[in-house]
Amino acid sequence: RRVHGGCVSSFCFVRMQRTFYFLRHGESKYNEYTTLGVRDDAVYVTLEDAGLTTKGQQQAAEAGRKILADGISVDVVICSPLRRAIDTMNLAFPESLKIPRIISPLAAEHMAEICDMGSPPVELASLYPNLNFGHLPAVWWWTGDPAPDNAEVARQRFLETRCIEPEESFHERVRLLFEFLCSRPERKIAVVAHAGVFRRLLHIYFGKPDYTMDNCEILKCELNIPLTNGDNHLGL
Repeated sequence: RRVHGGCVSSFCFVRMQRTFYFLRHGESKYNEYTTLGVRDDAVYVTLEDAGLTTKGQQQAAEAGRKILADGISVDVVICSPLRRAIDTMNLAFPESLKIPRIISPLAAEHMAEICDMGSPPVELASLYPNLNFGHLPAVWWWTGDPAPDNAEVARQRFLETRCIEPEESFHERVRLLFEFLCSRPERKIAVVAHAGVFRRLLHIYFGKPDYTMDNCEILKCELNIPLTNGDNHLGL
């Protein structure tokens, strides 16, 4: 094999640094509900795609102030399609910052409770007209098989069966999220998502086992991604 300037053949090993700013959503109405310590089915069924509480809105706004005060600069924001995450993004990384904001269902929470059921893209587009949801299918969250094409059918199935996204499905989705983040051309990436998603990401890829982020906690993580110019499998 020929060596050219420290490279073996055409395979030159380089490392592309990524800086991630992970932001968990603010307190949601479901978070507030769980503090009651008693299950109230009449309240539970109203918490589909639960939004932020007043406290959660305040937390997200404070996160936005901290981002500015600390001089945190990002090139893109990747956000879960769940409303508690979108509302947090809108307060912490508002449109006025002129940062590209991308909605990715890979960043949605582990589907385990009614709050993890999403809203159809048509509904999301009416609530957030400045964001793009055109790439989302009508039912983009995990529903079990066969996957329904109607959100109401998905809702009724969950209420009747309380089906939970299997571990292997969630694990694979987090793996795909990590690959998606690493494949981005941007060097500084913010991710607005959920406790379960971050706990799995941090455990597997960032050496932080059993780390659970608080509501609106901002966590900076850096990663050097090894690439070769002959085998750029991440698309960089």
